[in-house]
Amino acid sequence: MARTIEAYATYHRKKELLTDHLQVATAGLSLLKRNIQTSNAPALLGSLVDACAVQHWGKGKQYKSADEKVDTALASLADQGVIQHVAAFDLFTRNLVQDIVRFSSRARDTLPHCKHDHQLLRLSPANRWVSDHCCHDLSGRLDTLSKRLDELKLWLGWTPSAKLTATLPLFELIRSIRNRIAHDDGVIGADLQELAASEEIKAALTAFRAEYAKRDLPALPTFKRGLRLNMTTVHAILFGAFLYEIAKELNTYGTTLFNDEEYIDMAFYYSCVVEEHPFRTLRHRSAANRIAYFLAERYWRDSAAPGASAITNRLAGETLVHSPQAKFNSSYWKVALSRHQELL
Repeated sequence: MARTIEAYATYHRKKELLTDHLQVATAGLSLLKRNIQTSNAPALLGSLVDACAVQHWGKGKQYKSADEKVDTALASLADQGVIQHVAAFDLFTRNLVQDIVRFSSRARDTLPHCKHDHQLLRLSPANRWVSDHCCHDLSGRLDTLSKRLDELKLWLGWTPSAKLTATLPLFELIRSIRNRIAHDDGVIGADLQELAASEEIKAALTAFRAEYAKRDLPALPTFKRGLRLNMTTVHAILFGAFLYEIAKELNTYGTTLFNDEEYIDMAFYYSCVVEEHPFRTLRHRSAANRIAYFLAERYWRDSAAPGASAITNRLAGETLVHSPQAKFNSSYWKVALSRHQELL
């Protein structure tokens, strides 16, 4: 992928970490189950829990039906995986809208839902230039996740590709499963049973298998009303992979709304303005180097990033006006220089 928006870079990392977490935790619980296949399983499992030395847990436990306890933990891990993957996608789409309305003048000028009284930074009562809340407020108008894809089409002018469109009924299935876990303790309702058995979902799974899967997909469990979901962590990872395909197309589309100078603005904002950012791992010699690092290593990894002069010229030309008479009027570049010294 030639270019990346900050929201997608953050989501990509979160999705990878979630997948790793699910695989490692599944391995740990599976190994635990294998180790308690003994006649004294209740006492053995209790001693293993005691060995964790958690301060607030009593000692001398014995767990009846030890296998069942571990199986329940594995099922809970799968449910949590589904919820976290959906939550990460939900947050990504909100952050994507924020990034687009914050940095893309084209979006603000041409897309009615993106128009607002915009300024990147505002002067705080402490005479410090900080992020303005206007773009956050705008993204807060997004409706619930059930309407998210339609809103992204309407707000951003995004049109999913034909191959993605064929798989989109899976989004409703994943969202419905997440809702059953979060609101109904994982108990299947008639609506989910009917949706999972529909020809629309079968066709969407076939399309996803044909267009995106590198290997055979795990079969979905049977969805029967009144029973609990029988998900595994494999299904949670599968759902994350599907949501990731939507995110990739949204990122690719979003990058078309940015020009090169607006990428510099985004790199300036996340490398210098926000209080914390996990990508700040190096000590840079200059503010321009700090911003160039975000451009080259995070947003433009497959193409040449602009040099220090282009960064300086762009940011010096973006003025910040508190009021016509204010003595604290500034520019993006002055803020970058000030923040660079603070971050050293």
